[in-house]
Amino acid sequence: SPVLDKRIYNVTPSDETIRAVDEAMRGTDPSYGAVVFYNPDKTDNQWVRSRKTTTIIGNHIFAK
Repeated sequence: SPVLDKRIYNVTPSDETIRAVDEAMRGTDPSYGAVVFYNPDKTDNQWVRSRKTTTIIGNHIFAK
């Protein structure tokens, strides 16, 4: 949704965000190979919910 409503163009990344990007660029993968993530409070999509969970970070489930 940030891309759809164009908010992505009006934000300044936090220090935490910059550190996360730097770690990702070095190959760190806290999602353990996830190919999808979702907030279970905001979707009832059964396909995404059927995927194998790799980890939970905050309010998001990461899955394969």
